[in-house]
Amino acid sequence: MQRPEEIIVAGAGKLASALIPALQKNNAFRVFCWGRNSDKTKAFAATHNAQMLENTAVKRPSILCVSDSAIAEVANQLSAFSDCLIHTSGNNSIDILTAYSENAGVMWPVQSFTEYREVDWKEIPLLVEFSGNEGELFLRKITDQLGGGVTMCDSKKRRNMHLAAVFVNNFWNHLAVLSDEWCEANGLNGKLLLPLMKETAAKLLELKPAEAQTGPARRHDEITLKAHLALVENFPELKEVYALLSHQIGKRY
Repeated sequence: MQRPEEIIVAGAGKLASALIPALQKNNAFRVFCWGRNSDKTKAFAATHNAQMLENTAVKRPSILCVSDSAIAEVANQLSAFSDCLIHTSGNNSIDILTAYSENAGVMWPVQSFTEYREVDWKEIPLLVEFSGNEGELFLRKITDQLGGGVTMCDSKKRRNMHLAAVFVNNFWNHLAVLSDEWCEANGLNGKLLLPLMKETAAKLLELKPAEAQTGPARRHDEITLKAHLALVENFPELKEVYALLSHQIGKRY
């Protein structure tokens, strides 16, 4: 049996929870968990059939699954016993790591992770950047194991893609939140909208978003637009969003 590569995973959040089982698959990687809270890290490691990092005499590559604000601090701490540092942030430059290691990398999965939901890494695009020979070598090993499509992307372009992801993920979900609250307020089952949401996303596999746009604002249906605005008169958040987006869609078409 092939001896597994050893890797340190820093962090105990949703990304680390999704990443560790994928790295361990087929005995490809032996994962050591590291965190600033030893009790939490120990419990997290046990939950994921991994080991808590105790022997720091051996240098191992580290992948940082931590918040953006913690990357520099964690990189500084790990640099003493890591020969390669990789972060997973869409918004942070690789430079935040090269200050601590000449072998550095970024692997940003273009995906949202939720606790207890399994993901298929083969379906997740990976935006990758590296510095130093060891950074390139180890990133290739990780991405080969995960199996997703790999796109080389510098820090500036990755940051721009991160902004785009906020629109299609975070903002889209906020619209779903507003819709769900509207349904509840009016005694409606918001789950009835799920097939519509699935079809809206599915169309984008074949069409550009501008080609897939439908609705009263797209048609310049002023009667329906005025009727909808009257319905949300006492819901200021909904009214504001509805008016703004309808105005923008109407101008575009």
